[in-house]
Amino acid sequence: RAFVRLTPEWRGQGAFEGLESFSHVWLLSFFHASTAKGTSTKVHPPRLGGEKIGVFASRSPHRPNSIGLSLARLLEVKGDTLYLSEVDLIEGTPIFDIKPYLPAGDRPELFTGGWTDGLASERWNVRFSDSAELTFNCVEPLESERLRRLIVEVVSLDPRPKSYKSMKDFEFAVQLADLDVFFKFDENEIEITRIQLIASRADLRLSRATPTLQTSKAVEQSPSAAPSPQISVK
Repeated sequence: RAFVRLTPEWRGQGAFEGLESFSHVWLLSFFHASTAKGTSTKVHPPRLGGEKIGVFASRSPHRPNSIGLSLARLLEVKGDTLYLSEVDLIEGTPIFDIKPYLPAGDRPELFTGGWTDGLASERWNVRFSDSAELTFNCVEPLESERLRRLIVEVVSLDPRPKSYKSMKDFEFAVQLADLDVFFKFDENEIEITRIQLIASRADLRLSRATPTLQTSKAVEQSPSAAPSPQISVK
Protein backbone atom coordinates (compact mmCIF):
# COMPACT_ATOMS: atom_id res chain seq x y z
CA ARG A 1 0.00 0.00 0.00
CA ALA A 2 1.03 3.60 -0.44
CA PHE A 3 -0.30 7.07 0.07
CA VAL A 4 0.05 10.25 -1.96
CA ARG A 5 0.33 13.62 -0.25
CA LEU A 6 0.65 16.96 -1.96
CA THR A 7 3.63 19.12 -1.10
CA PRO A 8 2.86 22.27 0.92
CA GLU A 9 2.62 24.63 -2.04
CA TRP A 10 -0.21 22.54 -3.54
CA ARG A 11 -2.20 21.82 -0.38
CA GLY A 12 -5.57 23.31 0.41
CA GLN A 13 -6.36 24.12 -3.24
CA GLY A 14 -8.68 21.18 -4.02
CA ALA A 15 -6.39 19.37 -6.49
CA PHE A 16 -7.91 15.98 -5.55
CA GLU A 17 -11.55 17.10 -5.43
CA GLY A 18 -13.77 14.83 -7.55
CA LEU A 19 -11.24 11.99 -7.58
CA GLU A 20 -12.89 10.14 -4.67
CA SER A 21 -15.56 8.57 -6.92
CA PHE A 22 -13.03 6.76 -9.12
CA SER A 23 -11.84 3.22 -8.36
CA HIS A 24 -8.38 3.48 -9.98
CA VAL A 25 -5.80 6.07 -10.99
CA TRP A 26 -2.95 6.14 -13.49
CA LEU A 27 0.49 7.10 -12.14
CA LEU A 28 3.04 8.50 -14.58
CA SER A 29 6.45 7.83 -13.05
CA PHE A 30 10.20 7.87 -13.62
CA PHE A 31 12.34 4.71 -13.33
CA HIS A 32 14.93 6.42 -11.17
CA ALA A 33 16.55 3.15 -10.03
CA SER A 34 17.07 1.74 -13.52
CA THR A 35 20.69 0.73 -14.13
CA ALA A 36 20.37 0.78 -17.93
CA LYS A 37 23.13 2.60 -19.78
CA GLY A 38 22.92 3.93 -23.31
CA THR A 39 19.90 3.69 -25.57
CA SER A 40 19.48 0.00 -26.42
CA THR A 41 16.39 -0.67 -28.52
CA LYS A 42 16.21 -4.40 -27.68
CA VAL A 43 15.49 -6.16 -24.37
CA HIS A 44 15.40 -9.75 -23.10
CA PRO A 45 12.17 -10.40 -21.14
CA PRO A 46 12.92 -13.24 -18.68
CA ARG A 47 9.92 -15.30 -19.82
CA LEU A 48 11.13 -15.34 -23.44
CA GLY A 49 14.19 -17.41 -22.55
CA GLY A 50 16.73 -15.00 -24.00
CA GLU A 51 14.86 -13.98 -27.14
CA LYS A 52 15.11 -10.29 -27.98
CA ILE A 53 12.20 -7.98 -28.68
CA GLY A 54 11.92 -4.23 -29.20
CA VAL A 55 11.91 -2.22 -26.00
CA PHE A 56 8.58 -0.62 -26.90
CA ALA A 57 6.99 -4.09 -27.13
CA SER A 58 7.91 -4.72 -23.49
CA ARG A 59 7.25 -3.49 -19.96
CA SER A 60 10.97 -3.29 -19.21
CA PRO A 61 11.99 -0.45 -16.85
CA HIS A 62 15.13 0.01 -18.98
CA ARG A 63 13.74 2.44 -21.54
CA PRO A 64 15.13 5.35 -23.62
CA ASN A 65 13.25 7.88 -21.46
CA SER A 66 12.78 5.74 -18.31
CA ILE A 67 9.11 6.68 -18.00
CA GLY A 68 6.65 4.28 -16.38
CA LEU A 69 2.86 4.02 -16.33
CA SER A 70 1.11 2.23 -13.44
CA LEU A 71 -2.51 1.55 -12.61
CA ALA A 72 -3.26 1.70 -8.87
CA ARG A 73 -6.44 1.10 -6.88
CA LEU A 74 -7.72 4.21 -5.13
CA LEU A 75 -8.84 3.33 -1.60
CA GLU A 76 -9.59 6.75 -0.15
CA VAL A 77 -9.19 10.47 -0.73
CA LYS A 78 -8.61 12.40 2.46
CA GLY A 79 -7.93 16.10 1.98
CA ASP A 80 -4.61 16.38 0.16
CA THR A 81 -3.79 12.67 0.53
CA LEU A 82 -4.61 9.67 -1.69
CA TYR A 83 -4.51 6.17 -0.20
CA LEU A 84 -3.63 3.51 -2.78
CA SER A 85 -3.18 -0.25 -3.12
CA GLU A 86 -1.94 -2.56 -5.91
CA VAL A 87 1.02 -0.22 -6.39
CA ASP A 88 3.93 -1.66 -8.40
CA LEU A 89 6.49 1.07 -7.69
CA ILE A 90 9.47 1.02 -5.36
CA GLU A 91 10.25 3.50 -2.60
CA GLY A 92 11.31 6.91 -3.84
CA THR A 93 9.84 6.64 -7.35
CA PRO A 94 9.27 10.14 -8.78
CA ILE A 95 5.69 10.69 -9.96
CA PHE A 96 5.07 13.16 -12.78
CA ASP A 97 1.27 13.06 -12.95
CA ILE A 98 -1.90 11.38 -11.67
CA LYS A 99 -4.99 10.78 -13.82
CA PRO A 100 -8.29 8.96 -13.14
CA TYR A 101 -8.94 5.61 -14.83
CA LEU A 102 -11.86 5.96 -17.26
CA PRO A 103 -13.38 2.59 -18.31
CA ALA A 104 -15.07 4.07 -21.39
CA GLY A 105 -11.78 5.37 -22.77
CA ASP A 106 -9.12 3.16 -21.16
CA ARG A 107 -10.67 -0.31 -21.65
CA PRO A 108 -10.98 -1.47 -25.30
CA GLU A 109 -13.72 -3.87 -26.35
CA LEU A 110 -11.33 -6.01 -28.41
CA PHE A 111 -7.68 -6.59 -27.57
CA THR A 112 -4.76 -9.01 -27.88
CA GLY A 113 -1.73 -9.56 -25.68
CA GLY A 114 0.84 -9.79 -28.47
CA TRP A 115 3.75 -12.11 -27.78
CA THR A 116 2.52 -12.73 -24.22
CA ASP A 117 -0.53 -14.63 -25.52
CA GLY A 118 1.67 -17.54 -26.60
CA LEU A 119 3.69 -17.89 -23.40
CA ALA A 120 3.55 -21.13 -21.48
CA SER A 121 2.11 -20.79 -17.99
CA GLU A 122 4.62 -23.15 -16.37
CA ARG A 123 5.46 -22.21 -12.80
CA TRP A 124 7.85 -23.52 -10.18
CA ASN A 125 6.61 -24.75 -6.84
CA VAL A 126 7.59 -22.29 -4.14
CA ARG A 127 8.14 -23.02 -0.45
CA PHE A 128 9.21 -20.73 2.39
CA SER A 129 11.99 -21.60 4.82
CA ASP A 130 11.44 -21.25 8.56
CA SER A 131 13.51 -18.07 8.49
CA ALA A 132 11.38 -16.58 5.71
CA GLU A 133 8.18 -17.48 7.55
CA LEU A 134 9.31 -15.37 10.51
CA THR A 135 9.01 -12.24 8.36
CA PHE A 136 5.26 -12.69 8.06
CA ASN A 137 4.94 -12.46 11.85
CA CYS A 138 6.01 -8.81 11.62
CA VAL A 139 2.91 -7.68 9.72
CA GLU A 140 -0.84 -8.02 10.14
CA PRO A 141 -2.42 -11.30 8.92
CA LEU A 142 -4.12 -9.71 5.91
CA GLU A 143 -0.93 -7.97 4.81
CA SER A 144 1.00 -11.18 5.44
CA GLU A 145 -1.19 -13.11 3.02
CA ARG A 146 -0.89 -10.39 0.39
CA LEU A 147 2.89 -10.43 0.68
CA ARG A 148 2.96 -14.20 0.40
CA ARG A 149 0.83 -14.17 -2.78
CA LEU A 150 2.96 -11.42 -4.30
CA ILE A 151 6.22 -13.29 -3.71
CA VAL A 152 4.87 -16.56 -5.08
CA GLU A 153 3.38 -14.81 -8.13
CA VAL A 154 6.73 -13.32 -9.17
CA VAL A 155 9.26 -15.94 -8.05
CA SER A 156 7.30 -18.94 -9.38
CA LEU A 157 7.82 -17.61 -12.92
CA ASP A 158 11.63 -17.66 -12.42
CA PRO A 159 12.50 -13.96 -12.92
CA ARG A 160 16.20 -14.63 -13.55
CA PRO A 161 17.77 -13.41 -16.83
CA LYS A 162 18.83 -16.18 -19.20
CA SER A 163 22.51 -15.72 -18.28
CA TYR A 164 21.70 -16.68 -14.65
CA LYS A 165 19.52 -19.72 -15.35
CA SER A 166 22.42 -22.16 -15.69
CA MET A 167 23.98 -21.14 -12.36
CA LYS A 168 23.78 -23.82 -9.68
CA ASP A 169 24.02 -23.63 -5.89
CA PHE A 170 23.64 -19.86 -5.75
CA GLU A 171 21.33 -17.73 -3.66
CA PHE A 172 19.56 -15.12 -5.77
CA ALA A 173 17.95 -11.91 -4.56
CA VAL A 174 15.07 -9.99 -6.04
CA GLN A 175 13.99 -6.53 -4.91
CA LEU A 176 10.24 -6.78 -4.99
CA ALA A 177 8.21 -3.76 -3.90
CA ASP A 178 9.97 -2.86 -0.63
CA LEU A 179 11.23 -6.36 0.09
CA ASP A 180 14.55 -8.08 -0.50
CA VAL A 181 13.53 -11.67 -1.27
CA PHE A 182 16.32 -14.27 -1.29
CA PHE A 183 15.76 -17.63 -2.98
CA LYS A 184 17.52 -20.79 -4.14
CA PHE A 185 16.66 -23.45 -6.70
CA ASP A 186 16.33 -27.12 -5.82
CA GLU A 187 15.69 -29.78 -8.42
CA ASN A 188 11.92 -29.43 -8.35
CA GLU A 189 11.16 -26.24 -6.46
CA ILE A 190 12.26 -22.80 -5.35
CA GLU A 191 12.99 -22.16 -1.68
CA ILE A 192 12.49 -18.66 -0.31
CA THR A 193 15.43 -18.63 2.10
CA ARG A 194 14.89 -15.23 3.77
CA ILE A 195 12.98 -11.97 3.39
CA GLN A 196 14.05 -8.52 4.51
CA LEU A 197 11.88 -5.43 4.74
CA ILE A 198 13.81 -2.54 3.24
CA ALA A 199 11.40 0.38 3.68
CA SER A 200 9.22 1.83 6.37
CA ARG A 201 5.85 3.49 5.96
CA ALA A 202 6.27 6.75 4.09
CA ASP A 203 4.38 9.06 1.80
CA LEU A 204 4.29 10.45 -1.69
CA ARG A 205 4.65 14.19 -2.01
CA LEU A 206 3.39 15.64 -5.25
CA SER A 207 5.49 18.67 -6.16
CA ARG A 208 5.63 20.95 -9.16
CA ALA A 209 8.50 19.10 -10.86
CA THR A 210 9.63 15.73 -9.53
CA PRO A 211 7.42 14.43 -6.70
CA THR A 212 8.28 11.22 -4.91
CA LEU A 213 6.33 8.05 -4.31
CA GLN A 214 7.26 5.97 -1.29
CA THR A 215 5.45 2.74 -0.56
CA SER A 216 4.36 1.44 2.78
CA LYS A 217 6.09 -1.61 4.24
CA ALA A 218 3.68 -4.01 2.55
CA VAL A 219 2.49 -3.50 -1.01
CA GLU A 220 -0.71 -5.20 -2.07
CA GLN A 221 -0.53 -6.10 -5.71
CA SER A 222 -2.63 -7.91 -8.27
CA PRO A 223 -0.90 -10.63 -10.35
CA SER A 224 -1.22 -8.58 -13.51
CA ALA A 225 0.61 -5.70 -11.91
CA ALA A 226 3.70 -7.54 -10.79
CA PRO A 227 6.76 -5.24 -10.96
CA SER A 228 9.87 -5.85 -12.99
CA PRO A 229 12.32 -7.20 -10.38
CA GLN A 230 15.99 -6.37 -10.09
CA ILE A 231 17.95 -9.64 -9.76
CA SER A 232 21.28 -10.07 -7.99
CA VAL A 233 23.32 -13.15 -7.11
CA LYS A 234 24.68 -13.81 -3.64
